[in-house]
Amino acid sequence: LWTVAHAVFGAGSPQAVAWVAPLKRALQTEGVGPVLAALEALAPVAETAAAAEEVRKALGYFTTHAARMDYPRFLACQLPIGSGAVEGACKTLVQARAKRAGMRWSQAGVQPVVSLRALHRSGRWEHFWRTQPQRRRPAVFPRRGALVGFPNQADRPAIPDSSDQQAA
Repeated sequence: LWTVAHAVFGAGSPQAVAWVAPLKRALQTEGVGPVLAALEALAPVAETAAAAEEVRKALGYFTTHAARMDYPRFLACQLPIGSGAVEGACKTLVQARAKRAGMRWSQAGVQPVVSLRALHRSGRWEHFWRTQPQRRRPAVFPRRGALVGFPNQADRPAIPDSSDQQAA
């Protein structure tokens, strides 16, 4: 918006400020519609080819990215609409762990670490683990006599006892 305002009204002009200020508020409260209407109304007023080009580019940008700028809905869902929070989270959550000296990560390798780190940093660690089903894993070292695949005791091979090995 500022690029268009500076191209049409002049950089730092009171008209540029007066044109942008209500559109910024409207973008947050009403969405892209008022901005598109203001840009369309501004197109015939652009006196230079450069100003007309900036208006045309802005119209294309806001039309193409309208779904990504549904700020009223995002704010209603209490989602951040600026990039600062996301960039800060990337720095403290991802980069602080994944970009240490000598570390090299694949996307598949770093994602589980970052997910667990996000759970911990957001205070949802305990809740997450309470909601996960307990998974039963096979024992790495099964107990003696607990071999699988021999339903009859007679079919099971003999397992030498440690005392038998010492006697030999």
